[in-house]
Amino acid sequence: MDQMKLIITVLGKPEEADIDSIQRPTCRKFIKSLPYIREIPLSSLFPFADPLALNLLEKLLVFNLDKRIIIFYALQHPYLADLYSLKAILQLNVSR
Repeated sequence: MDQMKLIITVLGKPEEADIDSIQRPTCRKFIKSLPYIREIPLSSLFPFADPLALNLLEKLLVFNLDKRIIIFYALQHPYLADLYSLKAILQLNVSR
């Protein structure tokens, strides 16, 4: 649970609906028991990071799986533009 506290210290306490989306009852109960914690902007933690990298991180570091970016779109993110080929992504045949 220490790891979860560290994560919440940065991301902030999730909204109630996002907490309810967590599958493990013990995790849900633990997070609900925490006081309100405000999110720390990633740009203040990593002031020299590429803004596109921070944008991608924000889309990846989401509690609710239904709101988190999926790999198909993550690979198309502008930050990764030099690392992927659209043809290779389309061959993944990912569906949601």
